[in-house]
Amino acid sequence: MRMDKAAIQALELLRNGRQAQPGDNTLFALANNTRTPEGRRLLTRSVLQPMTNEEEINLHHDAVETLCGDEDVFRKLRDWLKEFDGIDLESISGWVSEDQPIGIVSSSGRHMSAAVGAHELSQAEGDLSRVLGLKSYLKNVQALHQLLRAADVTDHLLASVASKTGADKTGPTLGLLAAVLQEDAAYSRSAAEIGHARMWAIRALPNDAIDLARAEHRRTREEAEAYFALKLALFQEVLGEAAAPKLFDDKDKGLCFKFKWADVRQYVDTDEPQPGEIWGQAKIGCVRVNLGIRRGEHYLCQTDRLLELSQQLRVHSDIITKESDKYVLELRNAIAEAGYVADLTSISKAVAQLDLICSHAELTTTHGYVRPKLGKELALIKARHPIMEARRGFVPNDVFSGDDTKFVVVTGTNMGGKTTYIKTIALMQILAQIGCFVPAERAAVPICDRIFVRSATNDNAAGNAGTFAVEMDEMSVILHLVIIDELGRGTSTAEGLGLAAAMAEELVKKKSRVFFATHFLDLGKMLNAWYPSQVLNVHMTSHGSVEDGHATISLPHTVVAGPVNNWDYGLELASRYFPASLIESARNWSKYHQEQAELSRKKRTSAEMKSAAEVALMHHMEQALSSQMSNMELAERLEVMTDQYKALEERGEVSNEGGEASNDNAEA
Repeated sequence: MRMDKAAIQALELLRNGRQAQPGDNTLFALANNTRTPEGRRLLTRSVLQPMTNEEEINLHHDAVETLCGDEDVFRKLRDWLKEFDGIDLESISGWVSEDQPIGIVSSSGRHMSAAVGAHELSQAEGDLSRVLGLKSYLKNVQALHQLLRAADVTDHLLASVASKTGADKTGPTLGLLAAVLQEDAAYSRSAAEIGHARMWAIRALPNDAIDLARAEHRRTREEAEAYFALKLALFQEVLGEAAAPKLFDDKDKGLCFKFKWADVRQYVDTDEPQPGEIWGQAKIGCVRVNLGIRRGEHYLCQTDRLLELSQQLRVHSDIITKESDKYVLELRNAIAEAGYVADLTSISKAVAQLDLICSHAELTTTHGYVRPKLGKELALIKARHPIMEARRGFVPNDVFSGDDTKFVVVTGTNMGGKTTYIKTIALMQILAQIGCFVPAERAAVPICDRIFVRSATNDNAAGNAGTFAVEMDEMSVILHLVIIDELGRGTSTAEGLGLAAAMAEELVKKKSRVFFATHFLDLGKMLNAWYPSQVLNVHMTSHGSVEDGHATISLPHTVVAGPVNNWDYGLELASRYFPASLIESARNWSKYHQEQAELSRKKRTSAEMKSAAEVALMHHMEQALSSQMSNMELAERLEVMTDQYKALEERGEVSNEGGEASNDNAEA
């Protein structure tokens, strides 16, 4: 399904028009119960481009129905999806596919030249994190596959997910990973644990460079800990046991003594250093320390021997990380050369689809949605706006648009619920076609290949075009489902009604499915008179009364058949907020306008009225004869026009002088 930018904005699919940032109160936010990055992206694509293949939509509905009917399997699948821990297999597959040669340099791995920068370190740790993430992801996929097999699912989509996540898909890649990674090497988001993994995650061969460097690193570390134990006893003699330092491995300085600043400030025999300022030598008891630095409430320092041991550890670490980076890149290239990327991509898509189905099932079970039946007619019983239904007192409504009666005119007072009603229909259509159930008691929807939404609140300021111009430009496109909200509001009343009528007539001819909310009360009556079998009128109910000088207005937000019978309650509503003198003046102006319109109508001569009526009659006859109507529809249309013309004669709005000729035209 295709939707333009205006439709996406008007329906608030991804962003709420009243919020600066994406968030709640959007269709995406409502439907997003996904637990994987791939599932979230698939949901985004689905909301913007819903499916149009009936068989494909039904398969998704079948899968959602299966999960909703088996809560045990559904909850287990949801729990397993959480175990993926945000690992993005689609992104990892892209990294594996990159054409990036192995480039090992002499300092700290292929990512690092002579100086280690933050970007190089982040890139090296990112590569190892992807490899460990791939291992964790595939292990979870194996468990997920076993769960689907144990559940003996027969649903087509769920069975397809099971077949795409079998051992034949995950086993080969896991075999390569097992040959390179330690068995206990685990994925983590912690920067400290990733740094530790760079040292110890790779499975080294006996006596190779990594193995020898690790042995030296362990020996040097043990020596440093023994040295610290000796100095600790000396510090305790001076400071006491409670104030004794800890051996701290600082990312910049290496191994340090870490004191509380309050415990050692008296031993720093010069001006007090500010936090972050490097200090010179100091003597704490009988131990001379140097390169001291204050960090918040702590004081870090070293001795010459501790600095020497730290430098040795740094050399051993550089050798280990350099060789580890080499193994990581060789592993990545081995996966790519073996052709396993296709399997990873297939697995990623299967998990995304399962996540999306589970997300739809979660929405369905928690909000009481029903499965929509796909057909030719749109019929919704007690349909609810999916986002606004959470508001207290929300009123569900019925919707019907048959295969013949596709044009529905919605009238009613301001704040009566017209906009909510027509947008509900569009959102229900989208939900059904992304494979989700819909908020209603019963629902039948047709397949829609395009949705067009035009709201009078959407001015294209960037293009320097007002409401009127934007409507003329956008409405030139033929679409399958059209949602129109207050077309023609951006110009004068007479021209706005003319524009709305002309556009409506074109859409009726094109047989688009249209829901047309309008404040032009005559529009529905006109269209229903011209196209009685193709146009349906409904309106939002409202009731107004004045008691003891106070206006009472009731807006039930309920849709009923037929055009609205009353005018807007604008003055009654305004009387609650404006002075009585202003309201009285408004009534006088309104009365004057109505009297002038009636006087103008009466001044028209019978000949003028007759001429205008006959011109209009001939115009509509020509349109009918040139249309694609069947003979039966054409006969019905001509009979209606004849009755309308005779009704004008009976009311005296057309002179019956020369009536024979007039009747001849009418009966033609």
